[in-house]
Amino acid sequence: MLRPEEPLYITEGCSDCWAMLSSGRKAVAIPSATLLSKADKDLLCNLSDRLATSFHMYPDRDAPGEQLFLQLKEVLPTLEHHQLPPTCKDFSDYYVSHFGG
Repeated sequence: MLRPEEPLYITEGCSDCWAMLSSGRKAVAIPSATLLSKADKDLLCNLSDRLATSFHMYPDRDAPGEQLFLQLKEVLPTLEHHQLPPTCKDFSDYYVSHFGG
């Protein structure tokens, strides 16, 4: 359960979400960078308004990942961008290489 003011990480895809959850963070997955729906945006805005949630994202290191971040930033102006190391393509790759997932 997400508590008021608790950070929430938005991921692109389920494997990134599982890795984020395994690292001890609260997370939700957007199934694909091209599948961000109005309902998804409304739900995230509702969490922001209701729980004062801070949002964070490690976008995939590709154009669709950065585009998803920019789309989300339009509706969540405080969304924080975190950069993955150049050797990692996404958060699940980072998790496996750093924690042996």
